Amino acid sequence: MHNDERKRSLELAINIANVQNAKNPKRSVKSAEKAISKAENQITGNKPTTNSKPSLKALERLNKAFGGDS
Repeated sequence: MHNDERKRSLELAINIANVQNAKNPKRSVKSAEKAISKAENQITGNKPTTNSKPSLKALERLNKAFGGDS
């Protein structure tokens, strides 16, 4: 719990610094978030997933499993 709080504080500090110093703040925030994720994945050994969106077939199976219309 303490580590999560420290992580959120670090992310907030990085975002504030990037926004204040950037010519394009939105792009800078996104790049900072990517850098934080990359560093976190290197430390934990987790590999980032490339398929973040579910496929149409997966959504159809999910709808069928829970009785939804497809």
